[in-house]
Amino acid sequence: MKAPEPDSPRRRADRRLGMALLLSYGIATLLLVFSPISWQLNRLTVRLWVALTNRVPGQGLLPEDVGTILNVVLFVPVGFALGLLTTSPRRALAIAIGASALIEIIQLIPTLGRQASLSDVLTNAAGAAVGVGLAWVWHRR
Repeated sequence: MKAPEPDSPRRRADRRLGMALLLSYGIATLLLVFSPISWQLNRLTVRLWVALTNRVPGQGLLPEDVGTILNVVLFVPVGFALGLLTTSPRRALAIAIGASALIEIIQLIPTLGRQASLSDVLTNAAGAAVGVGLAWVWHRR
């Protein structure tokens, strides 16, 4: 099945859904990024690690691995929303990577008490790529 025409009612509905997702997710992300909650995020990651390792013994996950997985998952909705808003998967992925890089640059502000990381940008890009791929499949439903 081919993608809907650019001005079809289905495509307009997809764009509205993408905008609603991006707006709500953007507000939540801004609140998260501008909050000095680094310690609480680390504690959440460790709690998730403990929950996972207690359920799946011997699988060898470290708390840092859980943080990496969370960074991938964090940007799947961003990639999906951008994929709904644009007809170009490359453009959607580029915007998501740019947004991730901007978040990391903002985290360099000393008063936020956060750490910037290139690996976060890379894992966010992987999550965005998954989201863009899901949007591509969504368009072809």
